[in-house]
Parts: sequence; C-alpha cells; structure tokens
Amino acid sequence: MFCCSKYIVLLFLVCSFLGMCSVGCAQNIVPSGPVVSDDAVRTPGNDPPYSLGLDLLWLRPTSTKLLYAVLDPRRSNSRVLGKLEGLAHKRDFALRLTCASRMSRNGSGLEAAYEHFNSSQEAAAARGTSSSIWGLLLHPNSTIDDDNVTNLIATTSFNLNEGNFGSRVSFRFDSGGNLTLSGGIQYTRLRQEFTIKYIQQLSATSSNQVIVNRRNTLSGFGPRFALGTSWDVRGVNLYGQIAAAMLVGDVGGQVNQTDYPYGSSSVRRVDVDLPYGTRIVPAVGMKLGVRYDRQSDWGLFGIDFGYEVRNYFNAVSTYEFYDDVDSQIGANDQSDIGIDGFFLGLRGALAFSGP
Repeated sequence: MFCCSKYIVLLFLVCSFLGMCSVGCAQNIVPSGPVVSDDAVRTPGNDPPYSLGLDLLWLRPTSTKLLYAVLDPRRSNSRVLGKLEGLAHKRDFALRLTCASRMSRNGSGLEAAYEHFNSSQEAAAARGTSSSIWGLLLHPNSTIDDDNVTNLIATTSFNLNEGNFGSRVSFRFDSGGNLTLSGGIQYTRLRQEFTIKYIQQLSATSSNQVIVNRRNTLSGFGPRFALGTSWDVRGVNLYGQIAAAMLVGDVGGQVNQTDYPYGSSSVRRVDVDLPYGTRIVPAVGMKLGVRYDRQSDWGLFGIDFGYEVRNYFNAVSTYEFYDDVDSQIGANDQSDIGIDGFFLGLRGALAFSGP
C-alpha cells in the first residue's frame, strides 16, 4: 500500500466531518442574493468579482520505484539478508498560481490554477569490512554480480506541471458553513528519473562500473471534480477539500544500462523503450487549511495555511529483468506516485464593480 494512503484516509475523514457539520447544523440554504455578514468574514456573496492567489508549497514526492539495494550487515553470499534501501525525497518548494471569477451573488463562478514543482535527491552507500551490498536493479548478465557491489551512488529527479480550469457553485448555510461544488478539466505532466551507479572496486586504482537509468513520464488530461466545505469562525475560515480526476493520456518510460568493465570498452547492456500508450490514471487529492481574510476599501486580502496530499495511481511503469539464461525475460511492474506537504498562500483582489 502506498505510503501516502494513511494521510489520504485521515484527510478524507476530517473533510467529511466538516461537510457533515455544515449540512447538519444548517436549517436552510440562503438563496441567491446578497448575503448579510460582517465585512471581515469571507462568504460567497461578498467575494470580489475577480481575485488572484499565490501559494508557496513545501512538498515531498514519494514512490516505491526508488529502491536500489539490500544492505547486508553480515556479508552472506548464500542468502539475501538485511534491509531494503532506497531514495527518499526531502521536501522542496513549489509554486502555485490561482485565479477566480465570481459570476453571481451566490458564489458561483470560474476558477483556474497552475502548479510547478521540481525535486531532486542523492544518496550513496559503501560496503564495510563485514557487510555486503546486493544491487537490486542490475541486469542478470551485468559485469558486476549482484553481490559484488562495493559502492553505489543513486540520484533521482522529479518534475510536475499541473493545471486545472473549471466552474464552481457555492451554497451558504445560515449556521455559518459553506459548501462548494467544482467541476472542470485537469492537465498533468510529470516525469521521474532514477539513476544508479554500481561500483565494484578491484583495487585502489581500478573498478568495474554499471550505470542503470530509469525514466518514467505521464502526460494526460481529463475531468476533475471537487467537493469543498468551510466554516467561518469570527473572521477565520476553516476549510477542507476533496478532489478527484480521471487523467487520460500517454504513460511511458525507458530502461537503460551501460556496463564499464575495467580494461575494456563499454557495453550497452539494456536499452528498452516502454511505450505503454494511452492509459487512464486516477488521481485524488485532499487538503485542509485555515484562512483569514480582511476586507478594506481597497479590496479583499487574505492569507491561508494548510496541508495537502495527492496520489496518482499506476503512474509509474517499469520492466524488471530477472532471468540470466534468457536475458530478455522480465515482467512489467506498476506503482503510484504521491505528493504531500504544506502550503502558505496569499490572496488578493482590488475592489471594483462586479456582479
């Protein structure tokens, strides 16, 4: 099970609780028309007609396809002992730009967002005097046997560009809660690259080296739907959102391996394209946040902070080789990509006439 699943379940429960509170405490829905409230409290009816937002995100991508070795503390050549080692991304900053347009007094309107995120990570390992390293991604016919690795260096990079556009409608309850329904389209393009250099040190000045490179890409778009709830408490807005998209697009990748045996020319051991073609990739996302808005003669300005988590199902596909007799034999393998982290947002809209 993917490591972000527990966070998805937790956020789902909290968002569902907010939604039930909003509906359960409401006696009726305020009809379309002006909403009477304190100017400091953000409601669908007193939103400015146009607004912009900028989010600074602190995110971490996760994937199970970043494992590279088993570290064996007892150097046992007959059995694989120890624990799996893999790259784990640290959190990096990302940017998201949002804009919204209110079309009517009940809060309905248009909204759009664009996000850009880059992350990279590096790790290294070395065999000790009484330990060993089992290389997980070496081809069975590699220059280096899987239990003869003395050192390794692993690097990974992750890139995400994502945008969505759609419309929304909001309902204001007399208990102070809001319910927002959104629908539109989402486009996602992501790329994950993973490179491992396995080294077999022969002497102080000589070594065999094997470089394995794996690249995965996803480019797709499809319908997106979201359900949001919020609660106004003395000028502070507590909110949650659950979103889901069905992305239809191209999923592909490459698996390469080049051997550099000492004293010989390099050998391109593996060079395989993975054109999996068109695939449906479900994506889900949830977030919880706290927002404070302030209305003035100049317009509406606000700040919000929260936590969000996303998961892209079966977004990574690769091919694992495992037969040293028939070297081409292997199996397809699929995995998810998850993203979770915190965000800090600024919102602003100058006051001028609108619906």
